[in-house]
Amino acid sequence: MAAGHGTLDPAHFTPGQYIHYPTTDGLEVPAILYTPQGLSPQGRHPALICAHGGPTAQFFRAFDAEVQYLASLGYTVLCPNVRGSTGYGVAWRDANLKDWGGRDLADIAAGAQYLRGLPHVDPARIGLFGVSYGGYLSYLAPVKYPDLFKVSVPIVGITDLHQLHADNSRDMPQLGYYFRTMMGDPVEDAELWRDRSAVTHAHALKAHLFMMHGANDPRCPVNQARGFRDALLATGKQEGQDFEYIEFADQGHGTADIEGKTRSYRLLADYLRRRL
Repeated sequence: MAAGHGTLDPAHFTPGQYIHYPTTDGLEVPAILYTPQGLSPQGRHPALICAHGGPTAQFFRAFDAEVQYLASLGYTVLCPNVRGSTGYGVAWRDANLKDWGGRDLADIAAGAQYLRGLPHVDPARIGLFGVSYGGYLSYLAPVKYPDLFKVSVPIVGITDLHQLHADNSRDMPQLGYYFRTMMGDPVEDAELWRDRSAVTHAHALKAHLFMMHGANDPRCPVNQARGFRDALLATGKQEGQDFEYIEFADQGHGTADIEGKTRSYRLLADYLRRRL
């Protein structure tokens, strides 16, 4: 039975293409690539990587309103199922255990290199965005790989692993336990946690950043965004010039409300139009 699309014509949707691209250690990353229809053959065009949450989630070739919206605006969008994703076996799912911001992040960087090699993509206009764990990668990628991305948009993301664990352990103990199963012990693995926290490397940021966070987020509290904003200010960067920042007083860890989603989509599109 055909899906109902209301007044929308499915012929206007951008089809997703299953691909694999090489990553740093010789493996290949499964991904879905959305190339806008009707791109002008003259010149090159901007592209985006969308990092999923989880980390144990995955992109399917299914209708994604945000990706379709961005593709309709002319952005090529790559949705990679990096290490830590489900759907590709236990070894792939567990490949980022005690390695958040390691090989999974290298897979994101390899995705940017893949986009740079596409004939219709402008290699100087590649951006990154993601929600939750995708937001974590969207904070960390531009400070660990500062020359790859022109812009990055972390949404309800993580910047400080020690702070996140302390807050989760106090307010949502099950998440504190989950986090320890993923990244080890906050004391024994303290150096790893510091290295894999974007706030540690805020001084390395070259890309322009747009941070969005819900003020009522219990999973990734808003101090994650505020802390990174303060770290950027401490390096001499200026809000409005070097980065943009917004808090949603009426949101938590994202929103299922259509008005909230529409607001976020429009803010993202406006930012990309101006900065990418």
